[in-house]
Amino acid sequence: MLRLLYIFFFSAIVFVGFGQTFFVEGRITEQKSAPAIGASVIILKSDSSFVKGTTTSEVGNFKIENVASGNYLLKISYLGFTDYYKNISVSENKTLDNIKLTSTVKKLDEIKIETDAIMATQSGDTTSYNAKAFKVNKDANAEDLVTKMPGVTVVDGKVQAQGEDVKQVFVDGKPFFGDDANSVLKNLPAEVIDKVQVFDKKSDQSQFTGFDDGNSSKTINIVTKTQFRNGIFGKTYGGYGYLDKYKAGVVINRFTEKQRFTVLVLSNNINEQNFSSEDLLGVMSSSGGNNSNRGNRGGGSGRSGRGGSQGGSSESFLVDIKNGIINTNAAGINYSDNWGKKTSVSAAYFFNWTDNKATSVLFRDYIIGSNNGLQYDENNV
Repeated sequence: MLRLLYIFFFSAIVFVGFGQTFFVEGRITEQKSAPAIGASVIILKSDSSFVKGTTTSEVGNFKIENVASGNYLLKISYLGFTDYYKNISVSENKTLDNIKLTSTVKKLDEIKIETDAIMATQSGDTTSYNAKAFKVNKDANAEDLVTKMPGVTVVDGKVQAQGEDVKQVFVDGKPFFGDDANSVLKNLPAEVIDKVQVFDKKSDQSQFTGFDDGNSSKTINIVTKTQFRNGIFGKTYGGYGYLDKYKAGVVINRFTEKQRFTVLVLSNNINEQNFSSEDLLGVMSSSGGNNSNRGNRGGGSGRSGRGGSQGGSSESFLVDIKNGIINTNAAGINYSDNWGKKTSVSAAYFFNWTDNKATSVLFRDYIIGSNNGLQYDENNV
């Protein structure tokens, strides 16, 4: 009987020991101590079979109850973070230290997506070139830019597009420096240009009557970038070198939505100017005035200035890079504006002063014929 009592007593102790359960609790946070809300927390046996599990609260806390005594593997999973594993032994209620998860998110380097810019588009008879597709130096002017575009060249100082001379260059659809394409391209910075349009402009009579008389001229329209359509911009330049050669100039532009105002001044002694022959045709159109032009055929020096005119060829007022050394002082002003809704005004004025110095030396030595031994020496200064 006593033996039966002992057996019953010890069986009761074993039953109570195996029937007792505990809880496992703790708190889970991210790397910056923010609570890991909704993280998955599970307890696994040594063979990775599932025992119990739960998710964390809005403050990152968790509690798994009714866990039998034994050794387990605690696994925590949370989106964007590395899975966390910890071996735990449960023989009583267990409160774990704060668990901080490690992020798996990696910060990528900057991603650059590059593609070739569209060089040109065609709409009707208008070819539109994208300025961004052509690389030029930071101090480049419009001429440097457009001559990189297919079909646009500068031959003997004249701008040509698609094999024809460009008669006029507009800026945002408005006349700029009259009919002088050279002045526009040389004095407008390339950085302000968004695109360049090349088209055949109908004659004024055709535009007025609406009847195409067949007379058109190759024209360039420079479309400026939005940020340059309101404001003041320009450039100054200068240089001095060997044999007292120099070059200097200033270009100032003031643009608004309705108005364009540009002033340019240049001075050099390297046979360079910004005005073409078309600008100076008006100089020859009247008689009298206060200009002077004196020259020496075959050599010598000549000076010319613009402020009236004297009959003669407009070439007298131009720099000829083939003959002599030219000192040039020139200035130009351009103004265009919209007066009201239907009236537009455009005007340009040029002043050009040149001093041409040329020296020629001619030496002949006859070695045959009746003039054998004769020498001829000529100097023109």
